[in-house]
Amino acid sequence: MEPISFATALATTIAYFIGIESTHLRNSDKRQFKQEQKIFYHQNTNYDFVVVGGGTAGCIVANRLSKKYTVLLLEAGGYPPPLTNVPVFFDTTYNYADINYQFKTLPQATLRNMSLYQSTGRMLGGSSSHNSLVYNRGNRRDYDNWADITEDPSWKYDAMLKFFKKAETYKGICSVRGFAPTDCARENGRRVSTFDAYLKPILRSRRKLHVVKYAQVDRILFKGKTATGVLYTRHGKELKVRASKEVIVSAGSFGTPFLLFKSGIAPLGLLHKTKISPITYLPVGQNLQDHPGLELGPFTVDHPSYFSNLWSNLTTEEFEKYIKSDKEAILSGIQPKAQAFIVSSAAKERAEHDWPNLELFIIRLNYDPINPSSDIPTNEFYVGMFVGRPEYRKMNFGSVTLDTAAYLRGAKEIERLAKINYKFLQSKQDYSVLLDAIQTCLRILNTKAFQKIGTKLKPNRKCAKEHPFKSNEYWRCVVETTGRNWDHTSGTCRMGHGSSDKNAVVDSKLKIIGLARIRVVDASIIPQITNANIYAAVVALTEKASEDIIQDHEISFIRMSNMFGNRDNITKPFFVS
Repeated sequence: MEPISFATALATTIAYFIGIESTHLRNSDKRQFKQEQKIFYHQNTNYDFVVVGGGTAGCIVANRLSKKYTVLLLEAGGYPPPLTNVPVFFDTTYNYADINYQFKTLPQATLRNMSLYQSTGRMLGGSSSHNSLVYNRGNRRDYDNWADITEDPSWKYDAMLKFFKKAETYKGICSVRGFAPTDCARENGRRVSTFDAYLKPILRSRRKLHVVKYAQVDRILFKGKTATGVLYTRHGKELKVRASKEVIVSAGSFGTPFLLFKSGIAPLGLLHKTKISPITYLPVGQNLQDHPGLELGPFTVDHPSYFSNLWSNLTTEEFEKYIKSDKEAILSGIQPKAQAFIVSSAAKERAEHDWPNLELFIIRLNYDPINPSSDIPTNEFYVGMFVGRPEYRKMNFGSVTLDTAAYLRGAKEIERLAKINYKFLQSKQDYSVLLDAIQTCLRILNTKAFQKIGTKLKPNRKCAKEHPFKSNEYWRCVVETTGRNWDHTSGTCRMGHGSSDKNAVVDSKLKIIGLARIRVVDASIIPQITNANIYAAVVALTEKASEDIIQDHEISFIRMSNMFGNRDNITKPFFVS
């Protein structure tokens, strides 16, 4: 029998490691919880703020608010497993149910009724703990557009710039047009999620912050139109906690609308069908957006040395380099390493020369998107691409809603209840923009630099059987059979200019319209998706929201302190581990 290689041995233990680690952490938390029940658990059931969701946004807002106020952060998952810190394994950790919610969309009519896969993080840091680490602010016109939609100039790029800089220790070039290396959320060769940057350093020292893991929030509590707290379940026990100032919902673009649905904040028809007691009627779950795109390829080159293969090159020496924080180690590598922001022909016709609507990036996959079970040759690569500014404004938006039949049958898991429809490429212009992206990609790969290494495109076998290679019909087939979403889910609790905006769920201060003491702070408030990966946008909007919340409450906090004294009776650091 041939000896098993180091890389093969590692690959076969990854799934086992993540499963065992997640089970151990959950069981440990459960034992701790039982002990707390006997001794002191929840001496304090009244906080200034209750933050629902310890994901990308929740970690930030919990940090910022707990500098001044008492904050309870409720997270449905636990700690991110150590493997999530290793950048090169992002597409591995992305796929594990122990630390992620896993969704399938409704069949997409324009993609030959193919259902798309979507994974969102269920752990502290949320999807920032498993994403590809790519950090792009987007274009200044994206944020100026938000300001126009909300009629609030504080969302303009010039006003938002300070929030980007507040979050960044920036060492890149911040490209918003043309070709550039990829910026990423990484330090010393390791991932930096919002959990790593904002929450982990203060967990045991910030006495005004309590973090509770494995807490499933069931609904928001109201007195009339005023949010008063939340009801949640932890290890089988139902618990209630009150928020004297606000409930902040940061459960993500799927989690937030579902919590609002169950709490009676939804479109009229949905509440009527489910017999959920209504609090208010709002278009929650509408305006769902992502970037439609695909992975074009495979392209081959003359020699495998031009593109490193993870499993072929992973050795004990590479692990030593990673441990020594060598950012050039294979384990520290990110995908993609190069990117381009392109202005399509359609955007040029609209005189939007300074607002790219295509993104291209070179990726070396560890799987085959057409045949995921097959081995990847070491001399192949793909070009990822997406429509940066989908023409949603001229078409129906996507939506996420509740499967009412499953809900009435008693289903509780969000994956079973979610009916997700992106309505991708229903605009002819989006289709033509994506075809434009393919042609742009082919022109780039036909340059001397790429031809020098023998770059060639291999045919898509299915489409080549149906149509002449590289014909217009062939490319349409490629789009229809390999089209995908890029996990930039946003917009389901759209921000607008107030109660007169019939498409809005929150106003420009992220307060839910018509209700008191409740806001949404996460990617779901984005009114129109930025032209790049949305991670940086979510970080910046959360920094802005945190500042807005503190400013709103500063005067009332002083007044309340003078009237009732200091309610902060927490005398020592506390973290539910």
